Amino acid sequence: MSLGYLKNKPISIRTLLLNITKKNCWTGTSFMCQPNDKRFDHAHVTFAKIIKQNFMKRFLTVVAVVVLTNVAFSQSKVFATNGMAINGYDAVAYFTEGKAVKGSESYSTSWNNSTWVFASKESLDKFKSNPEKYSPQFGGFCAFGVSRGYTVQTDPNAWTIVNDKLYLNYNQQVKDDWMKDRDNLISKAEKNWTELKNK
Repeated sequence: MSLGYLKNKPISIRTLLLNITKKNCWTGTSFMCQPNDKRFDHAHVTFAKIIKQNFMKRFLTVVAVVVLTNVAFSQSKVFATNGMAINGYDAVAYFTEGKAVKGSESYSTSWNNSTWVFASKESLDKFKSNPEKYSPQFGGFCAFGVSRGYTVQTDPNAWTIVNDKLYLNYNQQVKDDWMKDRDNLISKAEKNWTELKNK
């Protein structure tokens, strides 16, 4: 690569660096003296610009990676069908009504890259104020499956609330099996979910 400017005579970066080093012109941020070779009159300025541009590009790249990484880790995957979380059921109703209630698109919000629907505006408002409280554990995937190291769909009617947390399972039979060793399986699932949620 060359930086030739004076009378169409090219000058290489290597030559420029050698000249700058010998003359002790580069302070790390700017050039403090003029090299003897007149070809450097414009080249040393251009070289400084190149260094500055490269630094900015790398800096912005690092910033972008950090931002995207934070976004990725703040959002975990959710069991959704056609973009609708937990089969379109009202996550709040499990807590307030003690049963599975189908939601309505009239009361919906977007969270964790999925659409969550509710049976009433009250449920919607409760969820929006604290989605982590009302959303099912493990993204709504089968609690038993996550304890075994994989994710699988769930039945909205195969639900359980333990310590104010909602858990869903594949079906009623799987839920019954999960209940036999519930606390141990929840502990295993929590460990597995740290990896599964980002896959």
